[in-house]
Amino acid sequence: MAAYYHIGIKMPDGVDFRQVQEAIDSKSLDWVRYSPNSYIVWMEVPPAEMCGALLSVSGMNTGYFLVIKLDMSDGFGWLPSWVWEWLHKDRSDLPPSAAPFIRPALPSTK
Repeated sequence: MAAYYHIGIKMPDGVDFRQVQEAIDSKSLDWVRYSPNSYIVWMEVPPAEMCGALLSVSGMNTGYFLVIKLDMSDGFGWLPSWVWEWLHKDRSDLPPSAAPFIRPALPSTK
């Protein structure tokens, strides 16, 4: 079943950023990059499979990364409104338990 995961990356010098994006794309159903080294992904594969895809990128074995499942029922944060919109994205084609409702911590200032 698909779930939300966080990917944090310390990108090594010389690694092709496009290849990292392609690796994430290849294993996720959807993703959002909300800072230079942070992604939230919607994926069905186990975290080890995403790690394998990242390690297949030349040079990534000299950097650091973490792929960890997010508990969307308990959290708090300050993110741009477009990230909250992505998190609220209609995933109605999925079972109700797979698409949690997420409320932004504070209203957008836009």
